[in-house]
Amino acid sequence: MPHQIFWPTPNFWDGYATALGAHGLWNLNENGQSLLEQCSAFYLCLADTYFAGSMGSKVTWMHPRSRRWHQLDHVIVRRRQLNEVSQCRSMHSAGFNIDHALVRCKLALRARKFHLSHSRPSHSIDCSATEDPVKVKRFQTLFCNHLNSSSPAHKDHENAWAEFRTAVTDSAATAFGHPSRKQPDWFRDSADLLLPSVEAKRKARAMVRAHDTRNARLRLTTAKRDMQCLTRAALHRYWTKLSQCIQCCSDTGDLHGMYQDIKEAIGPTSKKTATVFSQDGRPISNPGKQLGRWPDHFSSLYNKDVRVKLEAINALPQISTLHELDADIPLVAVKVAIKLLKNKKAAGADRIPAEVLKCGGEALAAEMHADFELCWRTHYLPQDFKDANITLHKNKGSRQDCNSYRGTMLLSVAGKSYPTCFS
Repeated sequence: MPHQIFWPTPNFWDGYATALGAHGLWNLNENGQSLLEQCSAFYLCLADTYFAGSMGSKVTWMHPRSRRWHQLDHVIVRRRQLNEVSQCRSMHSAGFNIDHALVRCKLALRARKFHLSHSRPSHSIDCSATEDPVKVKRFQTLFCNHLNSSSPAHKDHENAWAEFRTAVTDSAATAFGHPSRKQPDWFRDSADLLLPSVEAKRKARAMVRAHDTRNARLRLTTAKRDMQCLTRAALHRYWTKLSQCIQCCSDTGDLHGMYQDIKEAIGPTSKKTATVFSQDGRPISNPGKQLGRWPDHFSSLYNKDVRVKLEAINALPQISTLHELDADIPLVAVKVAIKLLKNKKAAGADRIPAEVLKCGGEALAAEMHADFELCWRTHYLPQDFKDANITLHKNKGSRQDCNSYRGTMLLSVAGKSYPTCFS
């Protein structure tokens, strides 16, 4: 309904000083009075009444009989956010097949800095850089220097593994760096063809604004058509190349490459979240209790008591003791175990991927061999070998049911190679 605002006396403006500015037009009707009362009650203000301007920049509607202009449309903002409004005016040139003018409001938004209470996750290592021989050589050199600078005698297996983990991660981060998150961009791939057309269109538009002639408008139309043709051709090349990569990965059995290309084609997806149910079926609204529900769920799922019958164990045929298994772990077994590790797998709690272990050379294999022998003699494993990061994958079913999720355990890559040494 129309809201017509005007303050005929200074006392009227003082009554609604929190909702009105000093620049308004004409008289006030009942709807305008109700609007002012609501704005004053909820600490709102009419942003278009705070900016001075011509008569045409304020009015928004013309009466069909009296042909008089009125200010009926307004922009309402919170009082505390009024300083973010930089300009507010009506636009009569915008045609929307209605008798009201468009009200344009410019905002000067300022991004706020969020202070995270939790620690940021550590950066992963760029595994694609392990294919560069120069970086591999630098990594081996840094790893040897790190080992030489550390204390030669280890107190126990935990300190020995901590020094080895620190040497590998620090040397790999310096030599290989961290992966940069670059979203695929078809415009960047064809920037050498598209940027000149964009610049030509910009110059043609500037020429039309400076000298609005028939030839200038014809140049602008031609520049728009050329840029549209080049854009469509660039998009066609991008999607054709991406489809060929997906088909090639599918034919060669490269599931990792096919999955990455499909993710690039689909684009970023939103992560949907929902409140989870407790064990008795009641929804949990507290975020802290929701996080605590997952350890309880997986503990009840994996940590089950197994009943063992001693009669069944005694009934098994007894074999002779293999004393050769008590021998020390050979260095060749450690090298073979490192070589058998699969690439392109997520790292565990120690953040050491398989690609880094494979390019470590003789020094890294010898250090791992010494740590494995220490674990074998002391009959104890480092805590990183026991810890696992569980990632959730949604299956069919309700998002609120914990049984609808599948957990994947990310173990330490170096810990996976330890049992391989005995096979």
